[in-house]
Amino acid sequence: RPGTDGALALGIANEIISKGLYDKDFVNNYVIGFEEYKQRVSEFDKQRVSKITWVSVDTIERIAKTFATHGPALITTAPAGMNHYTNGNWSARAVHSLLAICGYLGVSGGGFQYLSSDNSPFNGLAVNLHALLEDSTEPVVPSGTYIPEYVLSHQESPLKVLVVQAASPVTQWPNTKRTIEAFEKIPLKICIDLELTDTAKLCDIVLPATFIFEHDNLIHSELHRIVQFAPKIVEPRGEAKSEFDIWKGIAERVGLEEYFQISELEAIKLVLDSEECRHISIEALRAHPEGIRTSNQGIPFKNRKFNTSSGKVELYSSELENLGYDPLPFYQEPLESLVSKPLLYEKYPLTMITGRLRERLHSQYTTVKVGGTVKSFAYCTSCKKCIEECPDEAISLVQPSPHLMQKDVELSGTSSAKLRIELGALVAGLAVTLPDEKLDIPVEMTSLMIPVWDATKCIGCRECQLDVCPYNVVTDTIQIPPKNMAGIHQTFLRMHPDTASNLELADGDRVTVESVRGKVENVRLELTEDVDPRVVWSSDGWWQDDGNINLLTDDKHTAFGSTPGFNSVLVRVFKG
Repeated sequence: RPGTDGALALGIANEIISKGLYDKDFVNNYVIGFEEYKQRVSEFDKQRVSKITWVSVDTIERIAKTFATHGPALITTAPAGMNHYTNGNWSARAVHSLLAICGYLGVSGGGFQYLSSDNSPFNGLAVNLHALLEDSTEPVVPSGTYIPEYVLSHQESPLKVLVVQAASPVTQWPNTKRTIEAFEKIPLKICIDLELTDTAKLCDIVLPATFIFEHDNLIHSELHRIVQFAPKIVEPRGEAKSEFDIWKGIAERVGLEEYFQISELEAIKLVLDSEECRHISIEALRAHPEGIRTSNQGIPFKNRKFNTSSGKVELYSSELENLGYDPLPFYQEPLESLVSKPLLYEKYPLTMITGRLRERLHSQYTTVKVGGTVKSFAYCTSCKKCIEECPDEAISLVQPSPHLMQKDVELSGTSSAKLRIELGALVAGLAVTLPDEKLDIPVEMTSLMIPVWDATKCIGCRECQLDVCPYNVVTDTIQIPPKNMAGIHQTFLRMHPDTASNLELADGDRVTVESVRGKVENVRLELTEDVDPRVVWSSDGWWQDDGNINLLTDDKHTAFGSTPGFNSVLVRVFKG
């Protein structure tokens, strides 16, 4: 069940400890509070955990045994998935504790999916201006998503100027209505962006930024230790400037120009002067466009020194206790769930979670369409190379329709599939109207099949088109039409077929999704058995005219984290 990761982790820990499968040496040498933790997890027997999480007792047993006996193991929850619940920080503590009791910290192949952005390999101190601030200076809010509450809790906005850069709060922050309300109270709003986003439309000044190929850039992913250089290859269009040049211009106007007497390229050289990147130069990066690995071996806590006051893993945290929190990992229901809000659940009986699509990030590239086709039946030989070599298993063979078999036959003179051309010509010569229904061809007869791309698996890498197909018959597997040509109401909602049947809904229906905070209309329904019947799923990042899912989400945050409860949402779905 969404939001119950913490209960599952504590149940798994109980099973591991009760069976004696934990790493006694690691616990004895590097862990504090094991006995108290052992007592806590004993409260989470597998029967109780199964009722909370919807995970069967047998599955809990198998996960515990596999995890404890087939290590080292890495736990990954996507960059922020587990944290996008109002109980996310407590769930994270419970999940991380599994790594400690099994000794999977500080070893190759073990640990958690740590984001390299939290431990940047660059020399940031060389280019930031923190030294200009007084030591007592602190942010007014822990993270940007607190801004609406901060502004709306005052009669007059305490923020007089807000600059938005590399973000679109209207689509990406939870509880969009409150975000817009807060924006309208701030006297001066400035947006630096590539597009006129929903956020930019609310701002008083919009400064056009350059695209990645219009300025020099240093690239480092959150998920690996490869550094790449993206050189400027085209001149900026119109009045667009790089973010560096925009801030340099602002600095000149407010008397801080002395701190910006370098170019973007010089700034890149400065940040490369770090312990992990000192062996990397711009010249070397130009010679290796695929990137160069940093010197970091990528094993966090290899020296078994942990970032706590004791230097050990603190399953019992005195620091949390002093702050008034439970010192041990525990389970807390999301603030909005079928258990914590039973009366609300009666009206909104589905749990909605949101996530990211593989082919885009947040509100960027919402017009991207992935999944190729072949030019026609007459061009493809069904050699199956594209299927066999697709790393994402996104391509499969299906039966063609009579209409597809005769399509473009007259233009296929260069095709290598001669028998297909003849068959297509015969079909085209029939004095009947050709249907679009697939022919009932046995799946063993692959020579008569055609490949199709599953858009939910394809990421548009184009390997099949550029490198794999020997006959050059695969069309573009990724297309990015301009926003004004992509249409509107692109948002979709995935639902289990049984749930749809109970609601008298069908695949492709246009539905309204509603929570206690608002509703999104004209959402396209997609049926799939990959979703639990009690849960619905949609992607984040849709713009307002597509159907902004964050009109539904909650802006309450975790207890001491900086993440709001995007996934702690109860909804109802109906046609229309």
